[in-house]
Amino acid sequence: MKQTMVVITALVMAMSSSRAETLKPVVSSAKDQQVCGNGELVWVGQTTARVGFDTVTRMGSALIAVFKLPDLPQGETIKSASLAVNIIAPQSIHPGDLDWNVDVYGVRSSDTEAVLASDFFDGADDVKATKVIDNFVAIKGSTPAAAGICDSGKSETFGAWLQTLYADGAPKQKYAIVRLNPDVAFGDFKKGGQYQLSSKFLQIGTGDHADVKPSLTITTGSK
Repeated sequence: MKQTMVVITALVMAMSSSRAETLKPVVSSAKDQQVCGNGELVWVGQTTARVGFDTVTRMGSALIAVFKLPDLPQGETIKSASLAVNIIAPQSIHPGDLDWNVDVYGVRSSDTEAVLASDFFDGADDVKATKVIDNFVAIKGSTPAAAGICDSGKSETFGAWLQTLYADGAPKQKYAIVRLNPDVAFGDFKKGGQYQLSSKFLQIGTGDHADVKPSLTITTGSK
């Protein structure tokens, strides 16, 4: 029988049901951070993060989310996983803007919650990490992404990556490091051969936001 568990980055409790097992809420360490292409860790413990191109830093920005991994039910493995985030505000809108997307990568596992500058990436293909959700948020030219909850739905690719972090139902290390980044590198935000100087970013609620936090839902099944 399949079982569903929710791992969250703050005090958010999912409703339990007879067909699902809901873990106790996992409290975020507030270590999820916005990381810029110049290696700067923008903050710890803020309520929002920018994902995209920031004219202040002149660099791409990515959100690094830290999830504490649960033990799996006996005899179960991860079959799929989904990510949900709260989009607070769309990107800046200008006529003729280029299309771009936010992708989700499984970066690494760790026994500490610390985000590293090396966790940063923007662009389409990071060979050092695993793309687990392609085109998670789509931005079409001057049409903004919708504000509110964005849920990826179940991803077998995401589940397969998470399963590599386990041995015999227990996480090899305590935390999964997940990144949201634009699929166009900051240096490619151009029009007519010139850099577009306006910001291109989404503002996403972090684990410290008062409302909806990033959440990771894991679905398991028998081996």
